[in-house]
Amino acid sequence: MDGLLKVSEGVGLELKRLLPRQRKTQREGLALLVATMLDVRSANLMDLAAGLPRAVARIDMRYQWISRVLMNALIDPDVVMAHQHRHHPRPQSRRAVDHRHADRARISENIGLFGSLGH
Repeated sequence: MDGLLKVSEGVGLELKRLLPRQRKTQREGLALLVATMLDVRSANLMDLAAGLPRAVARIDMRYQWISRVLMNALIDPDVVMAHQHRHHPRPQSRRAVDHRHADRARISENIGLFGSLGH
């Protein structure tokens, strides 16, 4: 767990350098999610919730925290990822997709599926 928190701290410092105007709590949330994703080696929200180092007893509360971070309208994925695109440009897609809305739709769908599990 200490290693994961150290990675999160490092990611947070890099986000602070790249996104100085982003709120500290938002940067820290993103950094913790990135570190957790690297630790569990999955982007699956349930895997992330299980691996998230948060002091809550129930996994659904961790899942809720993840969804709040990812659905936060003040976190602009295009701005967060802008530096990545400058250094590693992707080939242009044939279909123009608004990734921001597609990602949020997938998150909403996952939240709906999680809610139907009967917790």
